[in-house]
Amino acid sequence: MGRVCLGLGIGAIMLLQTVCMNASMFYTSNSFMRMRTVTQLAIFDKTLSLPGGHGLSGIITSMHATDSSKFLEVGFFYHNMWSAPIVIIAALICLYYFIGWAGVLSIVVIIFLIPFQAVVGAKLGEARNDAAKCGDKRLGLINEVVQAIRIVKFMNWEEEFLRRVREFRESELVVFGRVLKIRSFFIVFINWAPSLITFCVFAIAYGFGVALTPAAVFPTIAMLGILRMPLSMLPLSLARLIDLNVALARITNFLLTPEGKPFMTMIP
Repeated sequence: MGRVCLGLGIGAIMLLQTVCMNASMFYTSNSFMRMRTVTQLAIFDKTLSLPGGHGLSGIITSMHATDSSKFLEVGFFYHNMWSAPIVIIAALICLYYFIGWAGVLSIVVIIFLIPFQAVVGAKLGEARNDAAKCGDKRLGLINEVVQAIRIVKFMNWEEEFLRRVREFRESELVVFGRVLKIRSFFIVFINWAPSLITFCVFAIAYGFGVALTPAAVFPTIAMLGILRMPLSMLPLSLARLIDLNVALARITNFLLTPEGKPFMTMIP
């Protein structure tokens, strides 16, 4: 009877966990969707206050479509930023209970990996910023061609402008290739890090002379499996946060652009 109750209790806990996680995801996504909507409205309102011929059409389009979507991307990883450290600390305490200080010393490996993750994250942020600038230039050129399409057709400048657009696009693809390479390396690294930590834990335990009995090895492997998720999600959360900071910096600079005389008043 006790085993039946224990099994039902585990099933009820898993069901409750699923319900709570989906509810949390729903309300978090809803909140960040509101942030995105407010940001897009602020960009639109600012656009109406700029003088004619501001030359920021490409930047405005990129911010409205791409930069504002970074709020939603952060929303999926938001709670991992504070929950992942808690899970890591709890797992280290359990590892100390299972195999002693050999499990706690695995934090040294984690601390050693943090600066490397920070460097890769900074490179990813720089590449993301360069890609945004290239996109702004390409969209600005296309907007100029569309606005002056009569003159372009009259002067037979189609091939020249097409060549310039292709040049901007090729440079943008080069930068995007660099972004994808850094991001791919980042993902490979965070998937490899838990295996490295597992190897280091058992190597340290063997060096300390810890008896690697089944009663110690299997709970340790299970706890290291629990560590895999927060160790993978935390760097991804930081990468999305870096993208959001780059987007917010661009939006902030745009919103602080000096205004001209508004030619339309938005109805509140």
